[in-house]
Amino acid sequence: MVFGSSNPETIGRGSSTLHCPGVLSDVFERSRIELLWLAEIVLGSRVAADACLADAMIRVEEAGYVAPGWCDLWVKRCVVHTAIERNRNEIKRIASVYSRDAIHKSSPHTLHVNDARILRSLAANTISHRLNAFERAALMLHGYLGFSVQDCAITIECHRSLIELACSNALWEILGAETKSQIEQEEEVEECALSEVVA
Repeated sequence: MVFGSSNPETIGRGSSTLHCPGVLSDVFERSRIELLWLAEIVLGSRVAADACLADAMIRVEEAGYVAPGWCDLWVKRCVVHTAIERNRNEIKRIASVYSRDAIHKSSPHTLHVNDARILRSLAANTISHRLNAFERAALMLHGYLGFSVQDCAITIECHRSLIELACSNALWEILGAETKSQIEQEEEVEECALSEVVA
């Protein structure tokens, strides 16, 4: 399989320069700490994350080719996808009733340019202990890796309208009051700057 163009889920052979599986294995080893962090958040367990990485490594070694520029993201998505598969029943169970249950905890927080950086600074168990399985999967795919709502919905097997809702609730839950305030202040500064430019 070849992943490339504007979407890492696009399969084709339009690229003349392709990375071989050996390069993907190198990317995997170089990013192992972050990959373990991703898997632990999705699965909620360090032990389960170790097993997940072993399975994901097999997938990476068996991969065909990945177009230039997509190697890092493809490997990360491979790990998250493997973790989601291992916890799919629980994720789907929560997603099936999430729109009803989430009404009572809906938050005003939207994805911010600094959210991925802030998330990466937190320990995996700090995030996983405060979120349910569906929120963790949606947050890592959409909020951290930046995949589209449509791609996340297909991967998780839920309605696309739930992805942003889950990410918003998850961010509001795990970011402390101080961080929330800082983000809101940055958003206000950006809005003011934009208003001045428009004016």
